[in-house]
Amino acid sequence: MHAHGQNAKVHGSAFLHEALAQLLNELSHGDALQHAARAVELAPQWIAARATLAHASRNFGHLNQAAEQLRHALALTRGGGGDEEAAEELLVELREVAALKEAALARDVGLPALRVAQQLLPEVAPGGDGAGPGIKVWECGSVLAALLVSSPELRGLLRGVTVLELGSGTGISGLAAAHLGAHVWLTDLPDALPHLAANARSNADGVAAAGGAAHVGALDWCRLVKGAGGAGAGGRGVSIDASRVPGCLEGVGGDAGGVGAGAADTTAAGGGGATSSDGGGLQLVLGADLVYSARQARPVARALAALLSAHRASCPFALLAHKSRLRLRGAHEQT
Repeated sequence: MHAHGQNAKVHGSAFLHEALAQLLNELSHGDALQHAARAVELAPQWIAARATLAHASRNFGHLNQAAEQLRHALALTRGGGGDEEAAEELLVELREVAALKEAALARDVGLPALRVAQQLLPEVAPGGDGAGPGIKVWECGSVLAALLVSSPELRGLLRGVTVLELGSGTGISGLAAAHLGAHVWLTDLPDALPHLAANARSNADGVAAAGGAAHVGALDWCRLVKGAGGAGAGGRGVSIDASRVPGCLEGVGGDAGGVGAGAADTTAAGGGGATSSDGGGLQLVLGADLVYSARQARPVARALAALLSAHRASCPFALLAHKSRLRLRGAHEQT
């Protein structure tokens, strides 16, 4: 039985439930989850119970729960409840779970070559949810990506078109479009760009093979207006002329086969054409979960109106995925 170096006093029943969970998990018996969860309930500071619940969760395909329990266990080891060897074992398993989640996400979307990492590791995303919404794939992002892949009409429209994704986060929707041959600008606030650029680089080969392109740049869509006197994308509080987007964006993340290329780079990965360098020719705007509260609806509508109007010569359209978080008269959340 693994104690992970922890000698803290543990409730006697917790030992029994944890031992049963280990045994049942080896037999792939579903009750392993119930006993492991009970052990954690009885002894929430016991690393071994958390690790066993993580193992059972992983074994039965509950990868989010597995990651959550491994993070909790890691936090306990770093709080003086375990040793360095235990922490390393937990970290290795958390990385394995992250890889499994990445593969499962690609299968769910319908693009096996898609690589979208989420920041699951504590040293990458200290504070968990406090690290910002861009560290994980939200439901609307995967739904929108799956729609792009599954719709024959959309697949036919995407090849070679210029796409702007607002609030990209991990980039799942825009990267899916790039895998289908689109020339995509993935945009978000500056703090989200390092992880977004890393995901873009991870998809360089697949995007190149599809004849698409993926570039990463900072853009605050709340500042988009129609005709702002030629203002660029830089400077807080400065309005951005929607007609100059994406041409005015400065790429980040280095040049990885055309993915995440330099400022106003127009070369498509795989030599499949070029994005517009002056902002003209924008044909599709993507957005997933842009609105978290009612007060954000007006800025989103304003930004979309500015983009679609500024690029009307290329007949653009917007494709959004939204999940209502307002509970009215007991109504359930809907996507």
